[in-house]
Amino acid sequence: MQQQASEGRRPHPKAPATRLATASLCIFLLAGCAAQAPKYLQQPAPVAAQGDWRLEPSGMVFPAELAGFQRVTVARVSQTQPDAAVSYNLTGEAGPMAATLYLSRAPILPTVGLSPDAVAGARARACRAEFETAKRDISALHATRLLEERTVSLRKNARLRRGRLAVLAYPANFAGRRQPLRTDLADFCFAGDDWSLQFQFTYPEGLDGETRLAAFLQALAWTGQLAD
Repeated sequence: MQQQASEGRRPHPKAPATRLATASLCIFLLAGCAAQAPKYLQQPAPVAAQGDWRLEPSGMVFPAELAGFQRVTVARVSQTQPDAAVSYNLTGEAGPMAATLYLSRAPILPTVGLSPDAVAGARARACRAEFETAKRDISALHATRLLEERTVSLRKNARLRRGRLAVLAYPANFAGRRQPLRTDLADFCFAGDDWSLQFQFTYPEGLDGETRLAAFLQALAWTGQLAD
């Protein structure tokens, strides 16, 4: 079963001026579109990728297969910044499920002369704004209901990475028909200090998505600058 290309995203009024516009994920569904690419480009620019694909200068590697998910799309969404929207599909008896990872530069913050507490506060505010933008990007396209929102932790490379998770519900076209869906949106801001890594998992309501999601996250190695 092949996925269909995402429809064009409406330009965001602040897209040329803010890094936060890149916080959303480019998610490609098995049939239909549940969310679209961030707004620096009107359409994501596909990247030819065979086998393991690395985003430079981050050094982060996106394998062709992860825990049964097959990579189907690699795209760049900014004309000027290193970023990637990498989409995976899970089909067969375990699916259908779509996963998209979006990696981009973390927000640039002025830190000269600030105390450690002030820097931590500025980072927290920037991360919260990044996460809220990602949620709004989905809600702008669908009549979403927020089922849950909480902090999450993910242990990678002997470090505990802290992020934010939102679970959204809405009806949309998926796997060839319109049906109730869930999207689990997770944001790990300042991953490896200089990068933001987001995950978006979309699957039919009632499917045991949490087990597959956990396996996917466990299988994905944080490499390059994100390993530090």
